[in-house]
Amino acid sequence: VPNAGGFAAVAIDSKKDGYTVGGGLEYLFAPNWSGKIEYQYYDFGNVDLGNGFSAKNDEHVVKAGLNYRFNWGGPVVAKY
Repeated sequence: VPNAGGFAAVAIDSKKDGYTVGGGLEYLFAPNWSGKIEYQYYDFGNVDLGNGFSAKNDEHVVKAGLNYRFNWGGPVVAKY
């Protein structure tokens, strides 16, 4: 369906199952500070775009972070 700019608009209504795999590392480099990095791969198969066209529906995600741990004590344990 052409729009005002002359380009065809594509509407995709797709609900598919997929999978994700990943891993990560965290390193404590000071008493309260740690750094982390994660990788995740998402795969939802192929998406049919119509007119014989399809596209791979996957994603690679890399996350990095810095954590601070507050010294608020451990869990409360009741003593009888």
